[in-house]
Amino acid sequence: MNGKEIQLLAAAGELFMTNGVKSMTMDDIARELTISKKTLYKYVKDKNDLVCKSMNLVMDKKECEFDDICKSTVNPIEELWLITLKASEQLKSVHPSVMYDIQRFHPEAWGYFENHKNTHIYECVIDNLKRGQETGVYRKDINAEIITKVYVARFDILFDHKIFPPSVYTLVDIHTEMMRYHFYGILTAKGRKEFNLYDLKK
Repeated sequence: MNGKEIQLLAAAGELFMTNGVKSMTMDDIARELTISKKTLYKYVKDKNDLVCKSMNLVMDKKECEFDDICKSTVNPIEELWLITLKASEQLKSVHPSVMYDIQRFHPEAWGYFENHKNTHIYECVIDNLKRGQETGVYRKDINAEIITKVYVARFDILFDHKIFPPSVYTLVDIHTEMMRYHFYGILTAKGRKEFNLYDLKK
């Protein structure tokens, strides 16, 4: 995959995340990227192929961004707080229907997202929990594996329109409340004092 192809796929992925998948035609994408459809079809077979390849790149990019945060701090609370802020910032530009569109119409691309949740996010969260328990800022009596599975599963709820209609709730507000709920469920008294130095609304 050359630089131009990566750039094109990454840009297409951002278009899908911002506008949703179903509503974007290949004509729309070519026009937004200021290229011809012929050029677009040099790199992908069809729209499904484009969704798969571009969403895979989007997931890779997000993994790198979160990995950079993890490498920049050894403090479990600060790490999770910075990841929460980063995720909330990204959610501001995510179309509410994007995950529904991908799950329903592009199962292969949905598989990338599921793999991202169940491997990368799972490993990051359980590592964060265990380090927090070791340093005394997270409760010793919680089952880190169960809490991690609950954490990962909440992503499906976040995009569930039956539970959280987009006309009533924003993704950022839902995510913020979920994370506050997560923090206060795992923090010790020592951890709460430290957490009070941070503000999820920043």
